[in-house]
Amino acid sequence: MLKNLLWLLAFAVCACTNLENGRPSNRTTFVRFYEGPYNLTASALETTPSGYVILGNISVSLPDTSFVEAALLDIDFAGTLNGDIHYYPGGSGKSFKPIYNLGGLTGFVVVGDSVFTDPFAEQAGNVEIISMRLLVVDASFNAVGNFYLSDNTSTGNQVRTDFTGEAVGVNEDGRIVVLGTRKANLASPAEPFLLGISPDFSSNWYLPYNLIPGRTGINGKSVYYIDNRIYWTRAITEVQGEFINSWISLPVAEENSAFLNDNALGEYAEGGQYFLSEDLTVASNPAFGFGLTGTFSKSTDGSKANIFFARAFSNGTFVPGSLRFFDMSLSADGTPLADSTQSVVVDEGHAITATRDGGFAIAGTITTVPGVLGKGGKDMVLLKLDAVGNLQWYRLHGGSGDDIPVAIRETPDGLLIAGTHTLGNYSTIFLMKTDANGELKQ
Repeated sequence: MLKNLLWLLAFAVCACTNLENGRPSNRTTFVRFYEGPYNLTASALETTPSGYVILGNISVSLPDTSFVEAALLDIDFAGTLNGDIHYYPGGSGKSFKPIYNLGGLTGFVVVGDSVFTDPFAEQAGNVEIISMRLLVVDASFNAVGNFYLSDNTSTGNQVRTDFTGEAVGVNEDGRIVVLGTRKANLASPAEPFLLGISPDFSSNWYLPYNLIPGRTGINGKSVYYIDNRIYWTRAITEVQGEFINSWISLPVAEENSAFLNDNALGEYAEGGQYFLSEDLTVASNPAFGFGLTGTFSKSTDGSKANIFFARAFSNGTFVPGSLRFFDMSLSADGTPLADSTQSVVVDEGHAITATRDGGFAIAGTITTVPGVLGKGGKDMVLLKLDAVGNLQWYRLHGGSGDDIPVAIRETPDGLLIAGTHTLGNYSTIFLMKTDANGELKQ
């Protein structure tokens, strides 16, 4: 039984492959890189009336200490950083959303983790204790509040529950919901929870969801708070001896209530499989439900992986027959894989956005193989799908090092992608603006 929950206020381009004739674009596109004094990685991206904001993390490693701080980058429409990067001690940042009042931007809400390390703890499970951190920032990027969700058990012999925050959503009334994971001890399954907060932060509700015994879960990076209903995606894993099987689900819950729906996809696989559902987006017409992406492999270690796409109705039930698989060395003719066990390169789906034409755009990576595709390492791949998931075109962007996207958004004249570029042991944030066909033109 959980006790004493404490809620405290305190690129280069290396290749481009066309599957159809693209529309001409007269707008300027760009790739920008942003660096800090230490490793800087990207977590999320949002657009604002004045430009773009990227949520990232700076990882500081010194001889006597190491820690992670959330960072926000305020960027104009040309990709120029406005002022300095804003750093926020006290925890990481994984997800954030802008907050509006009467149509005006009033700030941002950021969710992530705060880690406390006690190497002398009596229990191994208490050496590293993780709390969920929610940070409130005003429109000038000043921190105005920190909230923590922690297990405040003080008994040294009792293992404390870890709480991690993965995603945050804000509905049209300004109510906030946080999607997170709780893990009671090292051997316990990772279980989802929802935390709801009123617009003025005066009240909140908390609800955990117990998984079936023997199964553990991984939440995706997005949660949607539409009217009084909350939608997200997760991967669920079942382990029985050497047998490992994972599948994806799309839970739907009302505020402070049990699941209305938790439809599963790929639950009854023979021989095991690897499914990781990373991102979810509302279709351009919400009546048409959701699109989601992630990574699938018939090998349970994640090797021979392919990008997957699926659709769900607005009630959270998966659309029958909507599942598509893509290996970018085998899908070059625009045809999804009929046999998802085929794989030449490792493909991973990381982020998805709806497009105005009713389709979807996916940002992922391929671990390229020189002489087969790309230059080696992880390159970024963009996929444009129609409304039912047929591939219309793909683009491959990358160079030396690894380029891993974390978010993609459609703009009035193209696509916007944020991610992390790593070369050697040094990481920087990149922001790429392409035209509507995923191409870079100067």
